[in-house]
Amino acid sequence: MRAPQLVSEAADWFARMQEADVSAADRELFDAWLLTSPAHIAAYLQVSRVWGDLGSALDEMPDMETLASAARDEPHVENVVALSRVDALSAGRPAHQFRPAGPGTSRSGVVRAAVAALAAAVLTSAVWLLVDHRMAPIYLETGVGEQRSISLADGSIMHLNTGSQARVRLNDSERRIVLSRGEARFTVARDSRRPFVVVTPQATVRAIGTVFNVQAAAGNTAVTVLEGRVALSAVTPGAAGAAAYLELDAGQQATLTGQGELYADTGPSLEQARAWPQRQLVFRDDTLAEVVAEFNRYHTASIRIDDPLLAGLKINGVFDARDSASLIEYLQRYRDVHVQDLPGGGKVISRPRR
Repeated sequence: MRAPQLVSEAADWFARMQEADVSAADRELFDAWLLTSPAHIAAYLQVSRVWGDLGSALDEMPDMETLASAARDEPHVENVVALSRVDALSAGRPAHQFRPAGPGTSRSGVVRAAVAALAAAVLTSAVWLLVDHRMAPIYLETGVGEQRSISLADGSIMHLNTGSQARVRLNDSERRIVLSRGEARFTVARDSRRPFVVVTPQATVRAIGTVFNVQAAAGNTAVTVLEGRVALSAVTPGAAGAAAYLELDAGQQATLTGQGELYADTGPSLEQARAWPQRQLVFRDDTLAEVVAEFNRYHTASIRIDDPLLAGLKINGVFDARDSASLIEYLQRYRDVHVQDLPGGGKVISRPRR
């Protein structure tokens, strides 16, 4: 849908939802329209914002935090919300308080009379925001256990995992994401004129239209391709003096080390890359040390293994990343382990003394 038509629809819905006699059926239709796609959410929030900036005869603004929460919780929009519309508005921006309408002026009449002007103002604002987004980088960061899903201005979607830091810059020749640390999964909108490039301390990943996962941790960069094709290259030459380069197709993964060494068929599996945006951790014949390290990425109260043999124990299963207690319960139920509580909520796992 073209932007002018979408903005017009958003403005019309905004006007309709301010009426005093909104029916339950209209509310259901509005919910369905709003959650059709991230673009609908972004358009509605932008209309709301511009309306508040202009001033109006409305009594109150829609609850931005409620709308943001609803958008994040809806699975059929992939938990995607427009960063500049939801997060920025719901994080610290107070709801607008509007002046009551003057004598003899109906609420409905005031709202609908201004819809055309509002839509025009939004379109003007949208152009400014687009230019600003292309010119200035956006910095994003997630804390321990936090995940964010961001809809970029080009239509691409970035899922940012726990403990990650990224910088986004879009311009007329390139779309560049610098992933300083952590993990992100990208669904890339096709744009043959502007390559989509992800840069980590170890690697450069280049794609045109694809879905792929990048994990930058422990001095290595691991790339997993879910759809399409990417080109992976080292930032620095390897020991032999040549820069590593590899093209990966869907279903393939590889890891680049800080020394420029490239290892194919290593890194997060497709199953793992698909699961983490739903806060699920998938383990298939992984060691307990690897399992604990992955869990610790999501929690400030960490788990420690106090036995080398126990650390090598192989684990299979699917766990909720938010629920480290489920791992402890699993180990106590199916493995012979002793668990000691630490101050602050941490745990030490060891083998029972005989």
